[in-house]
Amino acid sequence: MTAAESLPWHADAWARLSERVRAETLPHALLLAGLPGLGKRRLATSLAVALLCERRTDSASACGECRSCRLVAQSAHPDFFVVEPEEERKQIRIDQVRALIERLSLRSQYGRYRIGLIAPADRMNTAAANALLKTLEEPPSGAVLLLTAARPARLPATVRSRCQQLALQPPSEPVAQEWLRAQGVSGAQEALGLALGAPLRAIELHQSGAVERWRKMLSTMEQLRAERIGVVAAAAEWRETGAEAIPMLLAICADLARLAAGGTVRYGDPGRLRPLVVGLDLLRLHDYVEQLLEQRRYLDHSLNEQLLLESVFAGWLAAAGKARPTGAQA
Repeated sequence: MTAAESLPWHADAWARLSERVRAETLPHALLLAGLPGLGKRRLATSLAVALLCERRTDSASACGECRSCRLVAQSAHPDFFVVEPEEERKQIRIDQVRALIERLSLRSQYGRYRIGLIAPADRMNTAAANALLKTLEEPPSGAVLLLTAARPARLPATVRSRCQQLALQPPSEPVAQEWLRAQGVSGAQEALGLALGAPLRAIELHQSGAVERWRKMLSTMEQLRAERIGVVAAAAEWRETGAEAIPMLLAICADLARLAAGGTVRYGDPGRLRPLVVGLDLLRLHDYVEQLLEQRRYLDHSLNEQLLLESVFAGWLAAAGKARPTGAQA
């Protein structure tokens, strides 16, 4: 069984990819896009293993036992090159991409494909992305580039247009819940809302205590609306975990919109959300979500996090129909 086959929400994507492998019509550059926690890199690696496998099955799956399969599992295959940020949340630099291009131009050690995986590709800086263009336009024979991206719009249009894209979607709630139960991770189901439906991310969030921080965020939103605290105090309270605040607010706002429109929440406890829905204007909430999506772009930049969070919480006050509290900043 391949890594892709072990994730049920990959089944359709894997079926399409394996058909192209059998027909030998796989593109020279493939961009796998989707939310964090959907297993994009896992699917890309499964595809690479299948392409390099010396005893590939009729279903285009890797055998898992041959020399190539064992070498990939040990991160030691001479024809499989992985480019990733050297530090968490850092960029992929031009020298890393140039080294990949040089390796892809060499002859295959085992007489099969040479495969480059850039994960996540949306972490390439501008110079690195531009350096990749010529290889995307004129790929060496037998070379395949696999890119993953949670935010493909951050890639230059010139890069995106030279790749065939495959978008991965979150599984339905029953599929996600069943898979999480099968993993034996008690309580991870509560984190699905914060993960926007991505099961692998839900496990990460559960293990990091994100559900407790979600409840804390609801409390912050309630206190801001009741004018018991101001935006400066709220921003200071969340500064240590500021990178989580915007994705968390996006998940909460999605459920608030469902409740305000008469629907049901996708995940989580609606009882904790209903107090925030009272008097909420859907148009203002929509504007706030647009603001959050814009502000999310700045999470990976070295900006003043305190000021960013102040703007985020001031936006919630506007969405809730409240002016920014005066004299309640501290």
